Amino acid sequence: ERLQIRALHTVCDNVDLTSFHAGVDPTRQGRSLDVGVLASNGQGHCHCFASVIAALLYPLQPALCIDVNFRGGCCFRSSSGGEEHAEHSEASRGTAGNRGQGISNAVEGHQWVEVTLWPSGRRVIVDGHGEAGVRHARKMRGSSGAGAGGGTRAGGEGESLIGMCAVRAYSRHMYPHP
Repeated sequence: ERLQIRALHTVCDNVDLTSFHAGVDPTRQGRSLDVGVLASNGQGHCHCFASVIAALLYPLQPALCIDVNFRGGCCFRSSSGGEEHAEHSEASRGTAGNRGQGISNAVEGHQWVEVTLWPSGRRVIVDGHGEAGVRHARKMRGSSGAGAGGGTRAGGEGESLIGMCAVRAYSRHMYPHP
């Protein structure tokens, strides 16, 4: 498993795709039908990150003994008071039909890749956009977010959003729509 997760980090670490967290960079590609263009000099939101990573991991499935799944759902954001709350679409925020209930049937607000590691069957997430957001927030605060093993660490908990156990991710950071 460690080699499989290291391979996920290696793929993600070699993708030159930035997030819009820091703003639009006119020197980068924001739209393309060529995954190579986006992977080598692109910028985008979570859907773009997940699409590029899924496209790069897909042909590596047999060699790495993994299954790649594109996932969508909602993610949890930490508010300034330290409370966790779900970030949802308009429907689940109470502005349309759902009136503030936690789980919604509305269109997902976040996308990522879920990878099943074989032969263990353990599921992990690969959320490059979330990693970029953590890096940007730490850069703005003036602290480094780098940790051993590739990627930045999520929420100061010492665990990367690339290779994080799906059970942990879905209980603390996000949840997938069925």
